[in-house]
Amino acid sequence: MSRLLRVLPVSVGIVMSGCAATQPPTHHPSGMDHIVVREPPKSEAEIFGSKRNELIDKVLVAEFAIQRRQFDVAVDNYMEVVRATGDPDVAARAVQVASIAERDKEALEAARIWVKGRPDNMEARHVLAVLNLRAGNKAEAERQLTTMLDSSAEDPGTTLVQIGALLRRELDKATALEVMQSLAAKYPDLPKARYALAHMALWAEQPDLALDSVDQALSLKPGWIEAVSLKSRILQESEGEEAALGFLKDYLEQHPEAHKVRLSYARLLVDLDRLEDARNQFELLAVQVPNDDDVLYML
Repeated sequence: MSRLLRVLPVSVGIVMSGCAATQPPTHHPSGMDHIVVREPPKSEAEIFGSKRNELIDKVLVAEFAIQRRQFDVAVDNYMEVVRATGDPDVAARAVQVASIAERDKEALEAARIWVKGRPDNMEARHVLAVLNLRAGNKAEAERQLTTMLDSSAEDPGTTLVQIGALLRRELDKATALEVMQSLAAKYPDLPKARYALAHMALWAEQPDLALDSVDQALSLKPGWIEAVSLKSRILQESEGEEAALGFLKDYLEQHPEAHKVRLSYARLLVDLDRLEDARNQFELLAVQVPNDDDVLYML
């Protein structure tokens, strides 16, 4: 925790364990509601110098303002402290409060300072990416997202799928697809990257790209059930239910043990009122997965 935040006297009646203990309303914008204040590397003297008391007063004013729902006053005071100190923990708090106040310009400025002080903090980079997307700074957002991918403790493809959800929430279809194409291009041999691009292309109403991308995913990872299901969806939306049905039928002839695919096939048969064919598939499933509740219900 920043020592600036820690030295606030408890006698003011505010519980200030990391500033985050004073909880503003919970209607935070996505990506801004779980900011955690952490230990800075700088000493109190290095950060604050002779202005220490003045800065503490400004933080106190900001926190009292939050209690009174005077968020603009809180933002103004927190931003003065952030600009004076460059303290990443105070910047994190400023991002949170500015986001609640819908002061996007200040939130973006504070987020940049947060990332500068905590370059290894992926939460900070996520928040900065979101704010840049909202501000239309696509190139800067891509830089943050690329760093998140390169630093991912998980498979980068999993992170890319998560980023896809973020892009769909924050951007229009064309821009989201453009960003995803740029990010996925960095991982041409990663099945989940192709899958993420296919999912985005389907959402963006680009069925040819979606189909090409999911086929690449299946080429890189044959038999991948999630990709098979996605291809079925793409075909259903772009070419119709019969095209999806034909694809699933052909797949099951080669992979008869794929009970999840067979379940999708059976349900699609029901949708097409081919009830006898559907029943035959459910009876096969009852043998393959006798305790599956979905199968038992349909029978």
